[in-house]
Amino acid sequence: MLICVLVMSITVPFLVLPDILYPERIDSLYVKNQELKLLQEDSSAAKKNASVFLYNPGSLNLAYENFEVRALDSAVLKAWYIPSDNQQNFIVLVLHDLNESRISGLGLAQALQSRNIDVCLMDLRAHGSSGGNEFSPGPLAVDDVRRVIDKLFEEYYVEQLAILGIGTGAAIAIETAAVDDRVSAIVLQSPFLSLDKYVQRRYRQKWGILNSAYSYVTNKRLKKQLGYSPEKLNLPDICEYIFIPTLVIAGSNDAEIPYVESMSVSEASGSDMKNFITIKNASHDEIEEKGGQAYYDAVSFFLHQAVPAEVERVRKKIAKK
Repeated sequence: MLICVLVMSITVPFLVLPDILYPERIDSLYVKNQELKLLQEDSSAAKKNASVFLYNPGSLNLAYENFEVRALDSAVLKAWYIPSDNQQNFIVLVLHDLNESRISGLGLAQALQSRNIDVCLMDLRAHGSSGGNEFSPGPLAVDDVRRVIDKLFEEYYVEQLAILGIGTGAAIAIETAAVDDRVSAIVLQSPFLSLDKYVQRRYRQKWGILNSAYSYVTNKRLKKQLGYSPEKLNLPDICEYIFIPTLVIAGSNDAEIPYVESMSVSEASGSDMKNFITIKNASHDEIEEKGGQAYYDAVSFFLHQAVPAEVERVRKKIAKK
């Protein structure tokens, strides 16, 4: 028995690909399959829950445009541009969490758009409909985001931009803000403390006794892709040198990324304009749901205060449904 456990602990991590590097693709085909599956199980349930099967902004009657950019390694990155009635050149770029996609941000986009904020939803590499074989919240992902920002500034005539990142997306938002002065503000939902701790905790919850082996294999692969040890991706250390307005949001019951880690990121920020919001009784995936309209109002208020629109929109493409 002990021999079997030992063999499994050594071999399984090499056979089962870690989802931090190879995330599940949540795209329109995935959503369609989920809808068909529910329909086959219970047609009445499918009709009742039809509103949860969202494919694009048009599913919520939002005007939008598809666009794409080519990454450094030639991977094609997909995104949606969703305009609002705001007459200023200001936009929020939303970066989803691990194993999610731009589809995951449709509810958030609808709420912000109704509050006069333009929104861009992108699929991070190796997620959704974007290309790329491996993912990590490192330099390549940051370069991807900067290329999307290039597109927004050059072709959509954006003058001011904020980034809203969730989980691993929050890490990418911080890294991007540290190197790109076009980012005027950041909203960080459930940012982790450091990448190595995030990996250890994730696989401890998922694999239990095999945690050490999985963490070792994943960190080794991450080091090769990042070009440095995952423990060096420490978000509070980076935040010390970020001085733009910063809002951090955390769920009090978040087991995936503990509340205290997100608070540490907030406290480390070098910004004179920073705020920390707690969503009571919310787990990692319940923050938007438990926060409700108050959550959207708080994010919107912060963004309008942090990034005052000063330049009138004189040129911009008109999105069509």
